[in-house]
Amino acid sequence: MFKINAELRIAIKTAGVRRLRNQEKCPAIIYYKNKKFENLPIILNNKDIQHPNSIIHFYKNNILKLNIQNKSIVQVQIKEIQYHPYRSKIIHIDFMCFKYN
Repeated sequence: MFKINAELRIAIKTAGVRRLRNQEKCPAIIYYKNKKFENLPIILNNKDIQHPNSIIHFYKNNILKLNIQNKSIVQVQIKEIQYHPYRSKIIHIDFMCFKYN
């Protein structure tokens, strides 16, 4: 299982997300299957996910561990990856949570 570091995201509107992308960050969200938890917006580091041979593409159908601010570890699966229309750049990732610690 591969582990990726993430941070909580406060900027949700378009301008805030654009600022994050300019800082080489990638916005993402974690969806939970049960309604007990709210969906969790997070930020991923571009250098962890943008490399052409990135583990993100390899693990698209497998389970990953997200380490959120070195406090909690969430087991997730990639639900969708959104790409920029003409650059080969990831602009958003949707995760589905399976286990929350």
